[in-house]
Amino acid sequence: MPTTTTHTLDVPGAVLTYDIREPDRPGDHRPLFIFGSPMGASGFEQLALHFDDRVVITYDPRMTERSHLEDGGVVTTEIHGDDLHRVAEAAGLGPVDAFGSSGGAVSALPWVVDHPDEIRTFVAHEPPLAVLLEDAEILLKVNADIVDTYRRRGFGPAMAKFIQLVSHPGPLPSDYLAGPDPDPAQFGLPTEDDGSRDDALLAYNMAMPPYTPDAAALTSSGVRIVPAVGAEGEGTMARRGGEALARLLGVAPVIFPGDHGGFTANEWTPDNDPAAFAVTLREALDGGGRTALAAGSLAAAETELQRAQLAGDVIALGSLLHADVVYVGPDGAEYGKAQDLESHSSGQLRLSTLEQLESVARQFDSTGITRTRVRIAGHVDGQPFEAEMVYTRTWLVEGGGWRVIQAQGASVAREP
Repeated sequence: MPTTTTHTLDVPGAVLTYDIREPDRPGDHRPLFIFGSPMGASGFEQLALHFDDRVVITYDPRMTERSHLEDGGVVTTEIHGDDLHRVAEAAGLGPVDAFGSSGGAVSALPWVVDHPDEIRTFVAHEPPLAVLLEDAEILLKVNADIVDTYRRRGFGPAMAKFIQLVSHPGPLPSDYLAGPDPDPAQFGLPTEDDGSRDDALLAYNMAMPPYTPDAAALTSSGVRIVPAVGAEGEGTMARRGGEALARLLGVAPVIFPGDHGGFTANEWTPDNDPAAFAVTLREALDGGGRTALAAGSLAAAETELQRAQLAGDVIALGSLLHADVVYVGPDGAEYGKAQDLESHSSGQLRLSTLEQLESVARQFDSTGITRTRVRIAGHVDGQPFEAEMVYTRTWLVEGGGWRVIQAQGASVAREP
């Protein structure tokens, strides 16, 4: 059985609680940080059990379960993202893979932009990114109405409106708010106001300013971002949010089994299968999650390759190289995948600088070519070097992603 240790962390405006699960038989996987928002660590217990071959980190967002806001503490998407950074930093385990669901998938986007060195692959499961949707204007009005209802009438009436919203298939009509208020009793919700106003979703997350992702910052971060949606719930706001994030990044979303909470089965969703969900998550983390590639995805793969080379990230490099790749060096010598990965893992080759000067990527259905001029520096066999290189790489689509099948490097005169 994994050994779980629980920790607390003082952050500006809050005290966070997080857990680190150490497996009995760890494999060669990066730690996996699993989180939601407002859902806390307890909501991911069933999913975490299926990752007993790696360290798993979970946490409670700052206004949820064991974590708590201090007097004057504030909640925004950016602050949630900073909390994720602080937990990852405090865990001290190095770069992690991450799975964020629902509001957690949104919270991680500023983390990716601000601290890309901490994350390798991020799976964003059904982020409710209303600002990216065609009905954004009415969605934001409905969100504001739910928050106002909570403040005036309490939990039951507001949560009934929320359930009605997230269950609605397709874009909201412009006259959505003109309809009658749903009856809380039909959802088994209280009709009386108990006076509390501290619900994590209604008082905090839904009251946050809307967050607009920066596509350029996300794609240039070097983090591999895999948008994901549930197989069920077609047309619902959260699924549409995952599809919109995929369009923004130029990739196709990965389809996960189950609904918005497909990682857990309970009395309300007995047909969800956490084990099947975990299998799909493993595939996404291992690089097989992209089932289709959009225009511009080859350039993103080239960028990820350069990031992995600079970081010496052998796992990421391995996912980007075809098993039969041949690299021809400036001296005409040929190298295969194993030799290339060994040069990084052994420390024979260590890059301290990799500056892209120019790059061209051309896609031809399932093949592509990149030609990139870079300025590099580092050490080979302990000896320092600096060079300006032009790399020409041929790529194939395999397993849903781009893989280098042939590459050649040539040393060129340095530009002034």
